[in-house]
Amino acid sequence: MHGFTLVEIMIALTLGLILTAGVIVMFTVNSSTQRVVQENSRLQENARFALNEIMLKLRMVNFSGCNSNIDFSNTKEFLNTADVSASKAFYNDIVTNGMINVYKDSTGLPTALSSDSAITEDINGIQSDMLVIRGVDDQGAQLVTAQNGGTDGDIQIANTGYVAKDDTLFLADCEKAALFQAGNVSNSASTSTISLRQAISNTDIFYDDAILYQYQVNVFYVGKSDIKNSKGQPIPALYQKTNSDNPFELAQGISDLNFSFGIDTDDDGKPNKFVDAGEVSASEWINVTVIKVQVTAVPIEDIGMTTGRVFFATVSLRN
Repeated sequence: MHGFTLVEIMIALTLGLILTAGVIVMFTVNSSTQRVVQENSRLQENARFALNEIMLKLRMVNFSGCNSNIDFSNTKEFLNTADVSASKAFYNDIVTNGMINVYKDSTGLPTALSSDSAITEDINGIQSDMLVIRGVDDQGAQLVTAQNGGTDGDIQIANTGYVAKDDTLFLADCEKAALFQAGNVSNSASTSTISLRQAISNTDIFYDDAILYQYQVNVFYVGKSDIKNSKGQPIPALYQKTNSDNPFELAQGISDLNFSFGIDTDDDGKPNKFVDAGEVSASEWINVTVIKVQVTAVPIEDIGMTTGRVFFATVSLRN
């Protein structure tokens, strides 16, 4: 019997090493490819989630119940008894501030935002548009009976737990609307009774066809995430701030927000031109019919991508 010669053993070892090296290369390539695919998938998911959240709020801009044509400057159609003192005017004075504001590259911020240390710390060094939306949530509670005792009388809804004391609320029927803050709230087994601090109408009381909504001010901006990637590198994120609550991180990997506005100049309901934030004059806001939202997303982990991916969405306003 004969064994293997030294040459045969060397050839076998060489072939084995070549096969092993091939397997290692394939494993490395597949792992790298999988990592790139996963990061791109996460990037796309974060961008779409960010767009969806912003679009949900934008679709509610100018919503005022069954009457979409309420003149907020007419005190017979709209009465604001909410707190509009210096510290609260940014949130509650919708007649002066309007339903939507966009600050180009987060510059020229009002005091309510520029003095918020949580926001300024997040956006330090980042230039991206900031969006402010004033409006109501997408739910509502119908009055179960007419106001009791005149325009400053209690209101009663069936949705218990929907309202707490000092909440800012929006009440509307098909003729008028009011913005006010809840006084005392008492809950029974089936209803909530909300007391008012002053009258909420300059005309008639609200009847059981009126709908009560929670009023919200939502701010969206790009800042630095509190979380770093696996290499210890900082990552950007989309933040949301609701009312006077602390901002929270909504989606990671969002590096830029940009908004442009479609203005209808010939009253046909279609935009004739698009302009960036800051280029819409005060008289043109009423003619803004479309907002185009651009979100730029970057991978959280380093996969060699030098630029982010841009995602677009367009929403029509209720003007």
